[in-house]
Amino acid sequence: MTPFKTLTAAAALCVALGTSAIAQDYPAHIEAAVANDARLDSNVERDSDRKPAAVLSNYGVESGMTVVDLFAGGGYFTEVLSGAVGEGGRVHAHQTASRLETSRSAFEEQYALFGNIDIAEMVDGRLPLEDNSVNFVFFGLVLHHFHFDGAMPEQRPERATNLYAEVMRVLTPGGTFGVTEHVAVEGSSREQSAGWHRIDVATAVADITDSGFEFAGNADEIHVNPEDDNANFWGETGLRGQTNRMVLSFTKPE
Repeated sequence: MTPFKTLTAAAALCVALGTSAIAQDYPAHIEAAVANDARLDSNVERDSDRKPAAVLSNYGVESGMTVVDLFAGGGYFTEVLSGAVGEGGRVHAHQTASRLETSRSAFEEQYALFGNIDIAEMVDGRLPLEDNSVNFVFFGLVLHHFHFDGAMPEQRPERATNLYAEVMRVLTPGGTFGVTEHVAVEGSSREQSAGWHRIDVATAVADITDSGFEFAGNADEIHVNPEDDNANFWGETGLRGQTNRMVLSFTKPE
C-alpha cells in the first residue's frame, strides 16, 4: 500500500468515528460501538455529522451503564449507546406516543438486533424507571423544541421544567445529563432562536441549572463550522448536519 493510500484509509476511519483526519484515540468500547455492524446504514451515513465517538467519550459513557436516550427518534445515538454500555448495560430509548402509534413494531425490530435496548414511553410525564436508577441521560438536538412558548416568550416553558424534573428524578446522584444543540447567536431571544431551531448557550445553561443541575462544561470544539453564523435556520440554508453545536454536560448533585 502506498503512503497516500494509507493516509486515505486512516482519514476514512476517522470520519467513521467522527474525528478529524489527524488520528485521535477514543476508548476501545466506544470505537467498537461506532463500528457495530448491527447499526442501520442510514444511521452510519450520519457519523461524520454526529461525531459519536467524540460525543460519547466526552460524556464518559462506560460499559455496564444504564442510560436513557430522550426523544430517540430514528435511534442514531440509541444504537451507539447500546454498543458503548455493552451486554452488562441497558439503553432505554424514549419515544413519543405518536411515534409509537405508527412505528412501534419497526422500533422493536430495530432494537432486537442489539439485545440491550427497550422502549421507554412517558405516561403522565413519567418514564417507566425507578428513582436514581440511570447513570446517563442523553438529550440530542431536541432542546430547541423546549425553550420557547409564545404564551410566555421569554420564560422557560412549563414542559421544559417538567422534563428536567423527570431527568433529575431518574438520574443517580452524580449522574450526567448530556445535551447537544445547534448554537444560536449570543444574546438572541428565545423567540428569535426558536425561529432558527437553535438556542443561545447561556439560555440553555440557565434553563437547566435553574432546575437544580450543576453545569460541568461545554465541549463546543467537537462541532465547529466557520461558515455557520449561528443566526439561520439550518434546514433552509444548506447547513443541515454542519452547524456549530454545543455539547453540554450537567450533573445531578451528589
